[in-house]
Amino acid sequence: MTPKFPSGGSARGEAKRILLLSIVNPAAERNGASTATRGLVKMLKLPPLEAEVELIPAREEPIRFRRLEQARSLAHSAFTGLPAKAAFLYSKDFRARVAQRIRTARYDLAIVNGLDLVRVLDTLPISMPRILVAHNLEHRLFRTQIENLGGGDRLLGGFLRADCARLEAYEWKGMRESGNVVFLSRDEAACAAGMCPGLRSITVPPVFEIGRAHV
Repeated sequence: MTPKFPSGGSARGEAKRILLLSIVNPAAERNGASTATRGLVKMLKLPPLEAEVELIPAREEPIRFRRLEQARSLAHSAFTGLPAKAAFLYSKDFRARVAQRIRTARYDLAIVNGLDLVRVLDTLPISMPRILVAHNLEHRLFRTQIENLGGGDRLLGGFLRADCARLEAYEWKGMRESGNVVFLSRDEAACAAGMCPGLRSITVPPVFEIGRAHV
């Protein structure tokens, strides 16, 4: 899957400009997603693309009171219909930062780094090519977590299962709207292909750095 850049974009010889909207701030966080994101940015800057990459994270700094924010997101989900995992990261501030950059700068491609952020797709101009990066099919992980809780609290279990269903619908809808997805897992790519006919995708294992070595 090779993104088709608009003919009116960068002039011949100029670097392609990519707007990377990310679930993590790789400069401030140390986890699996941030490591994969640093690898993605380096790959985009290498030949043959040699792109200029501007990254806008959903949050500039890691969340300090994570449990409290998760509880707030669950409550928000119950009233808005937005899945809790999406509400956990998405904010008016993030949307405003994205809109401001689109108004003041030109980009050849938008990459939405993480399925939690697919809601931001409606902020992008229709003419702007876009690609999703699926670190995980989050609803599958969430379903496993719910199953591991057991059946001790039926009320909580029912609430979480309903939120998981919302998350699944949210992820499939975002993939269909984007049409282009990079997966890190062949199994998840195959699952998505069955749910989203016509989806254009590739599977790229994440790049991790150990000193100067890459694995």
